[in-house]
Amino acid sequence: GEQIAATLPGERSSITRIALGEVDGRTVMVCAHSGTNPLQVRDATTGEAMRTVGEARPGEDPFDVDAVVIETSPDGQLFASSSTFGPVRVWDARTGDEMVTAGPDAWIFHAAWSPDGELLAIAGVDEEEGGVVRIVDRSGEDVAVLRDEAGVAPKSVSFSADGKRLMTARSSIERADPSLTAVHIWDWEAEEIVDNFAIPADRAVFDPTGTRIVATLSTSFGAGVWDAESGRRLATLSGHRSPVFDVTFSPDGTTVASAGQDGTVRLWYPPMPAG
Repeated sequence: GEQIAATLPGERSSITRIALGEVDGRTVMVCAHSGTNPLQVRDATTGEAMRTVGEARPGEDPFDVDAVVIETSPDGQLFASSSTFGPVRVWDARTGDEMVTAGPDAWIFHAAWSPDGELLAIAGVDEEEGGVVRIVDRSGEDVAVLRDEAGVAPKSVSFSADGKRLMTARSSIERADPSLTAVHIWDWEAEEIVDNFAIPADRAVFDPTGTRIVATLSTSFGAGVWDAESGRRLATLSGHRSPVFDVTFSPDGTTVASAGQDGTVRLWYPPMPAG
């Protein structure tokens, strides 16, 4: 079963987004706190703050500056971030320099790198056309555009290990409708849905091997791990005292990090599928 590897304390504000990566041989976390613009890069083992990225913008509405996206590239050299309203900004993980902007000036929910780090999938809502996933290259140019049925929006995106599939966790745009909440698997090059699971997820992420899915649960204060082939639940990750905002796998797939409104980051050892 699951086991908590560590619990890292947050600060007075909630930790709203988290990403794990490696910089100069160290496993690091990039964290966003509610109501603040600069992102924190921390040592994942000690919790020590290493640097901040971005500039504080005092006096602005926190709704506009809170990070809803933080995603590190597979090589650890870049990470992408965005506030509630795009575009997505791509940063150099070592220097903190801004490298490029990508995606539309629209509502942004999530983003994810392809396994080779050449593509970035951006999930959001276009004010004119509804829910959409845009897949862009490192220059910020569109490579593919995925649209679901009317009235739903992709709340998260994640590439499979071979980069050929894209997973989206979707829900209704205007009202709470559990019947519209699901996890879809796309053949993104064909722009077609090829599989779906009835997982009540706000966030859903493939592990680096493509065999497991970790997802936040829209119906509770926890998260869970599922078999990516069968959709069978492998574990429930319980421990946060308030909603879980984000989950992610470490680059080697051995650890899951969950970030909650309770101001803590919890690290877990998730089980593997049987066989």
